[in-house]
Amino acid sequence: DGNAEISTQTRGVLGWLARLHTAREAGAAWRLLLDVTAILLVIASITGLILWQSLAKRRTIGVIALGITVIGIVLVYAVSVP
Repeated sequence: DGNAEISTQTRGVLGWLARLHTAREAGAAWRLLLDVTAILLVIASITGLILWQSLAKRRTIGVIALGITVIGIVLVYAVSVP
């Protein structure tokens, strides 16, 4: 008969934050800001690791923390991604 029923589901603030995080319904400026932020975070992480390696007294704990983090990320990925 040509009728359609449309239902929408919102998740409130969490839905809004998820849409911002994935850049859905966002303009080019927001996507660019997300990309630049991601690049800066990667650079900050790499330089932090380099600086941590240069501190002889904290090198061991840094390697241990990095190892635990990598293992944790791999475990979360293995459990979460089908």
